[in-house]
Formats: sequence, structure tokens, C-alpha cells
Amino acid sequence: NAITGTKTFLLTVKQRPAVADAGGKVEVSTDDTEIMIDTSNADSISSISVPSTVAEDEIVTLNLKALKTGNNITLGSNVLNLPRATDTVTYDVVIPAGTVISGSDTWNGLISLPAIKAISEVTATATSGFTVSTDKVIEVGATTPLNFTKAVTLTIPGMASSKAGYTDADGIFHTIPSCTVDQANDPSSELPVAGDCYTTSGSDLIIYTKHFTKFAAYTETAIPEAPPEENGG
Repeated sequence: NAITGTKTFLLTVKQRPAVADAGGKVEVSTDDTEIMIDTSNADSISSISVPSTVAEDEIVTLNLKALKTGNNITLGSNVLNLPRATDTVTYDVVIPAGTVISGSDTWNGLISLPAIKAISEVTATATSGFTVSTDKVIEVGATTPLNFTKAVTLTIPGMASSKAGYTDADGIFHTIPSCTVDQANDPSSELPVAGDCYTTSGSDLIIYTKHFTKFAAYTETAIPEAPPEENGG
């Protein structure tokens, strides 16, 4: 009772894989904004939902490190829905079952779920004769480019009248073309590697994409022609 000693232990605390409810849903909480999927739960999770109680611009991370083989990750047998609710609408990202995600050598297996960013973060490029304004910016993915073997569906509510575009890793803006009939019917087969297109459904803007990045809905407005000058006389 007169002598004390200290011993140091090095511990590794393993992250607990997410647990889905009976319907396959995992709901993100404000206290736990990283969701881990590994071989134990990859086939049981069908939805990872971010509620409006989590700030719309807060980064929520999907941790897929345990599924990573080389630079690739193969998702489970369920379609994976990634809805994000705000006080007014719900944005959604849907990844088809069995999709293979490919990243660079530096990708750590983490993916940021959709987050609503400031419209000032994307400057859309106007077509000649038009002015342009950015309406909505949705960021999803990682700090390194990610490509998908199947087309992912991104739904932006209330933006059917807008066009679509994205910025690449260098911040350069690219327009997204309108879908052809074949692309809209079967985007996974018809879109090329890292390709994308957009269409509408009701009042919503739908983007089909085989890559993740910062997406934008934007509006082009034609510049009025100047009236002809009147000649005196």
C-alpha cells in the first residue's frame, strides 16, 4: 500500500458495423455521422437515411474500408438508397446492387453521403447569348475521383426546369447532356465509363451518373436582343 506503478497499453478500438432495422434501414444520428459497412452487414443494409436533424451541409461518411480490394469495392446484393432530408424536401442517391466502385491508389474507402452545399461553390458556364445562375449544389463522393460500373441515380427535388452540370477535382465546370431515350431507360448499359446525363420526373431533376463529384442544377436565361436603332429623317 505504499508503492504505485504505471504500465502503458496500446489499444486499437474497432469501429462497430452499422446495424439495420428489420426493413434494412440505418438512420444517421447527430452523435454518429460515420456509417460502417463490412462483410457482416453489406447484404442486409438497403437504406442509409440522413434526417433533417443533421445539418444539411454536414459531412456524413460511409465507411467501406473493409470491403476494399485493391482500388475497388463491390457493394452488396441490395440496392443502396442514400436519402438526405431537409426541413422541406428529401434528396436521394440510389446505387444499384452489386455496383463496383473504383478509386485511385489514394482512396481510403470512405464516401461522403449527399450534402447540400452553398450555391457559390459552383460557377456554371453560360452558353453564348445566355446568362446563367446556379440553383442548387449537391456534393457526394470523396476527395479523389470515384467511378461506378452501374449508373447511380441522383434526385434533386423541384428542379425539373433546371439543367445539370458538375465540377471536377480541379474545380472546372462541365455541363451534363440531356438523356437520350435509351439512356433514360437503361442508364447502366447506355452510359459510358464515368458518363452521365439528366432527365426529369414530375417536378424533379434526375441525374444518372457513373462518377461522384459536386453536382449542380442551374438555369440559363437568354439575353434580350437590343432593339434596332432608329434613324432620323
